[in-house]
Amino acid sequence: MDKWLIFLLLFTAILAQTAYPQYDHWELLDCGLDSIYVNYDGWLWLPDEVFIYTGQKKTLQVNNNNLPGYINTLRYFPDGVKNCYTLYPDPQYKFIFRAGFYYGDYDGLSKPPTFDILLDDHFWATVNTSSSEVPFISSLEVAYLFIEYELNTPIMYSLMGNDTALNLVSRNAFGSLNKVLDNGDSNYNSSLGVCYDITFRVWQPKPVLGYLNISYSDVDENTCLNEACENQPPDALLKNAISPKNATDSIYLNVDFKNSTQQSAYFVFYFLDYNLSTNPNYTRKFEIHIDGAFKNVVELNNSQFGQVVSLFPVQVSGTANVTISPFSGSKFPPILNGMEVYTAMKMGSNNNVNVKDYYQGVLLDCGSVSREDYYDGEVPFISSLEVAYLLIDDNDTMYSLMGNDTALNLVSRNAFGGLNKVLDNGESNYNSSLSICYDITFRVWQPKSVPGYLNVSYSGGDETQSCLNQPLENRPPDDLLKNAISPENATDSIYLNVDFKNSTQQSAYFVFYFLDYNLSTNPYYTRKFEIHIDGALRNVVELNISQFGQVVSLFPVQVSGTANVTISPVSGSKFPPILNGMEVYTATKMDGTGSSHGFKLRCSGLSLLVFFVISFLGFSV
Repeated sequence: MDKWLIFLLLFTAILAQTAYPQYDHWELLDCGLDSIYVNYDGWLWLPDEVFIYTGQKKTLQVNNNNLPGYINTLRYFPDGVKNCYTLYPDPQYKFIFRAGFYYGDYDGLSKPPTFDILLDDHFWATVNTSSSEVPFISSLEVAYLFIEYELNTPIMYSLMGNDTALNLVSRNAFGSLNKVLDNGDSNYNSSLGVCYDITFRVWQPKPVLGYLNISYSDVDENTCLNEACENQPPDALLKNAISPKNATDSIYLNVDFKNSTQQSAYFVFYFLDYNLSTNPNYTRKFEIHIDGAFKNVVELNNSQFGQVVSLFPVQVSGTANVTISPFSGSKFPPILNGMEVYTAMKMGSNNNVNVKDYYQGVLLDCGSVSREDYYDGEVPFISSLEVAYLLIDDNDTMYSLMGNDTALNLVSRNAFGGLNKVLDNGESNYNSSLSICYDITFRVWQPKSVPGYLNVSYSGGDETQSCLNQPLENRPPDDLLKNAISPENATDSIYLNVDFKNSTQQSAYFVFYFLDYNLSTNPYYTRKFEIHIDGALRNVVELNISQFGQVVSLFPVQVSGTANVTISPVSGSKFPPILNGMEVYTATKMDGTGSSHGFKLRCSGLSLLVFFVISFLGFSV
């Protein structure tokens, strides 16, 4: 069976913005790294475990100084058909992804594997070695393509749409260069950082026989040539070029797309002649043709001695022939400093992927052709499915820490105290005039008795005129707030365990509900306590006459296996803590797209809280 390695991107969008994002320009992941971080050539590499929850780590014994340090570790995937990295690039910007693979005979089998890598379920590339072995990955880099904005118009790959991914075919530097151009330049000068390529693009030097190699060595070292150029190529690229020997000759190049199927390509040409900057009578004018079709005319002169020409879409198949020819009557031949070529892939909707996905023990049908192949003759079924919008009125805040790209999967939702019934929308004493006092969002609150604590119940208050839950986030039902547990002694704590049924580390969302109705009439009565999860202090809560009810949400909280919750009185407190209810979820990032087979919920611009009120979900023979 084929193996897949998936890079799940939650955004592939570009919007015009005038401000930079408030975080680093890149993420460098050393796959399989055990330490918190590692420094290679001045760049900080992080472990990948935050972005993937499957696979196993391996450290290699590499004795080769010519190889980068981050290939000393890898992550391999012996289980499952599809393994997914989930990455969260900012939707306001374009970005580069680069995956690195170094086998290093890590398994002792001397059989490097073959597997496909996909981007949001779209085919990206094949890591081509042998067949049907275990996929692995050594490194993953994400770099944001933003440098500067002019008049709110981005100057990075301007023809690239917000629903497009560009897959690199080639990125070449021409002329006399004999080294790779990348962010690891040993002569890097931080005061002139923009002169280099800080977007982690790698430019391969490409010698082309039969042409002159031109080099501009008299450029002021304190000046950057690339500042006015789209895509901001590195200065070292612009200081070198090729040109025909005769004014009437052309530059001929071939681009191999390794696929005879017609596809859409994105070409970028970089032209710069520094000699023009001091010579007003010196001009180069030439045409660009691809497969014999005229595409553009370029003129370099004293006022514009550098140009970047982007061409998209260009339909290609097999090998594309690029010709850069002198314009009729031109006295000087064309010139070329660099060229990038990509194929374009639309990212608006997922292709059907005919594989099944085992992810943490759950079988997901990603578009299987034959169910019998994947369910071994067993047929899944479902009895009911409920969807409820989590909005009450315009002033309500529901699960405020939950992002628009997040689904919360219910682990537990408990009501504490002396309750002996389930709280839900089916309350038999429902009063329509006070409907907001109940839970009309279809949440189900399970009563949970906890031995060793006092059951506190508030029977006072006007049951016909007011609701306790109106000022509280998430609008818990009043019956939840009228009951609670509390330790017998002021110095004692509340201890609870939450079983996540999975030893893999994951992100959790906790919600605690606290209310002491007695405080509403007693200005001298105060409860103050701390919330700890797995020994780490998370919050301090104080209940008093002015704020006798509080909801505390905690997210993200990293958990694995069983989480230990402790609610302890603050030192010197005269009263013990109290707890009315608690919700716990695990968080899942949602890609906003759906496949054409199987079960999938899709939301656009809305947060998705997943309780999955399913009467019965399973497999029957």
